[in-house]
Amino acid sequence: MEQMVVTAAFIKENGRILMAKRLPKGTEGGKWEFPGGKVELREDPRSCMQRELLEELGIQVKAGEVLDVVSTVKEPFHIIIIYLECRIIAGEITAIECQEFRWVSPDEIAGLVKPESDTIFLEHLPLDKIR
Repeated sequence: MEQMVVTAAFIKENGRILMAKRLPKGTEGGKWEFPGGKVELREDPRSCMQRELLEELGIQVKAGEVLDVVSTVKEPFHIIIIYLECRIIAGEITAIECQEFRWVSPDEIAGLVKPESDTIFLEHLPLDKIR
């Protein structure tokens, strides 16, 4: 089984959390997720986060602390997801490599259809980070 390392951004502004809807085709198509992507060879997770959010949403971020690491299996991959707290420092959010994006309240996030890994992350996240 091949291993893949992925980063995901937890961005919260004014009590709302940024979520992106995956494109309909592909793995987990149409589900809402914390935006991010695959770590390239010789790339560190924070650099990956900055690159992916620029590519996917057209924004520059400052990647901060690691909030959690979740391990999951999606055949044929063992996926390690590194969740980073991020802050937008420049750019206007645009759905470039996702169907759409949305700022959601902590209550709304529970009702979104998400990948299992994001649900696990939210269960691990301290309430003061969500609220």
